[in-house]
Amino acid sequence: WRMLVIPALLALPLTVASAQPIAVWGRAAALPEPRGEHAVLASGGKLYALGGWAGGKSATPLFEEYDPAKQTWRALAPLPIALTHVGFAALNGKLYAVGGFLSDVHEAGQDVAFVYDVTADVWSALPKPGIARGSVSLVTLDGKLHAIGGRGPDKKTLNQHQVFNPATMRWSNAAPLKIARDHMMAVAAEGKIHLLGGRTDQYTDVTAYHDVYDPASDSWASATPLPTARSSAARRWRRASMAMTSSSTATRWSRSSHVFARRSRPRPATRASRGTAIAASCRCTATWCWACKRLRVKI
Repeated sequence: WRMLVIPALLALPLTVASAQPIAVWGRAAALPEPRGEHAVLASGGKLYALGGWAGGKSATPLFEEYDPAKQTWRALAPLPIALTHVGFAALNGKLYAVGGFLSDVHEAGQDVAFVYDVTADVWSALPKPGIARGSVSLVTLDGKLHAIGGRGPDKKTLNQHQVFNPATMRWSNAAPLKIARDHMMAVAAEGKIHLLGGRTDQYTDVTAYHDVYDPASDSWASATPLPTARSSAARRWRRASMAMTSSSTATRWSRSSHVFARRSRPRPATRASRGTAIAASCRCTATWCWACKRLRVKI
């Protein structure tokens, strides 16, 4: 249950045979302990896992680094506060964390922001955004951080869009989303931000929206929607196209055709979906586990 699976589609150079992209799933070193609702980020050739729930606790400050070359994990300085659903992004060699919940069931969204110095292994507090929320989409564009959407302390989804400038250490407001939601997939590419899917309310209210933000006009425009509604998927921009994966489906969006192509990708049988939360002592397979009070599979 603790196996980490890294999709080659997102982590390795893409080989093209005829018109079909080739992807292979492989197994990597397991996380030190079972974990869910944590933030994951690739930066500087390393993989980082931040916060989430683990060890029977509803939130943890755990922060760990994975070295693909050595196939090993190591513990880093913990987050100053135990959180789940943290917005996590890299900018200019530093790692940024924004928002988060005090519990894995969307409880108590927080108005917090931190920056991590990779060299010194130290977290520092940043000016507060002014909005308490978790499951916020955090993405970098043109040297700035964009915190978009999320869910507030009242568990209602938000449409706010804020921008943090590290040079001035100040937050500013930008054009809000047309439809409030959280658990969205955000990708910055070619001077714009692509925001995909997400949830409008409950975990079953998953969407296929595809919104594109243009900082030049400070406006959002609708683009080709996802072929399947989803949230919390892994994503990456590569070679003028966008790749995403969740559950057993991989999707690629081409800039030239503005069309999503969906392909099934078999995964190792022992691997649960990215959004699966598994209690250490529980082996149930239901979508919602009443014994451990955990959402087993996110749609």
